[in-house]
Amino acid sequence: MAEVEKQGDENFTEFASNATARIPATTEGMAVAYGSLIIMALLPIFFGAFRSVKHHKEQKVTYT
Repeated sequence: MAEVEKQGDENFTEFASNATARIPATTEGMAVAYGSLIIMALLPIFFGAFRSVKHHKEQKVTYT
């Protein structure tokens, strides 16, 4: 019974040390991550700006 308990403790310790290990970041992965963040941040800004200009021009036409 003590041997089973000891084996269980070893398995838990091994799992716990593997669960906290970090996988090193690769250059390709970081490029994809940062590229997608930039695209997801800039696209709404550009589309919103163009829609705002279009709306402003439409408002200008209706009031003159």
